[in-house]
Amino acid sequence: MIAYEQARQHSEYCRIPEHVLASVYGFVEHRQAPGHFLTCVLTNDLFGAVGRADKESGAALRELVVFLHMEVRSDAFGSPQKVREWLYPTPEQPEAGAK
Repeated sequence: MIAYEQARQHSEYCRIPEHVLASVYGFVEHRQAPGHFLTCVLTNDLFGAVGRADKESGAALRELVVFLHMEVRSDAFGSPQKVREWLYPTPEQPEAGAK
C-alpha cells in the first residue's frame, strides 16, 4: 500500500475525504474497526455504503473503490467474512506433531 501522504496527493485518490482515507489506513495497518460507511464499502454492501455516506464520501465512492482495489491487500476486504477475519485473526495453530 502506498504511503498515506502519497495517497493524499495522488491524482486519483485525492478526492477521498481525509477521515475516510485515515480510517482505511487504520483498518489495514492497525486492524482498527472502521465506521459504518467504510465497513459497508469493505464488505461490498453498496446499498449500505450509499445510505451511510456523507456528501463528500458519496462523491468519492468510485475513487475509494479504486484505491481499495489497487492499494489494499485482497484478503482484507471484499466480503463480511474477509473483513471479520482481518479484524479478528485467529491464532496460528501449530502443525500436528510439531513441538
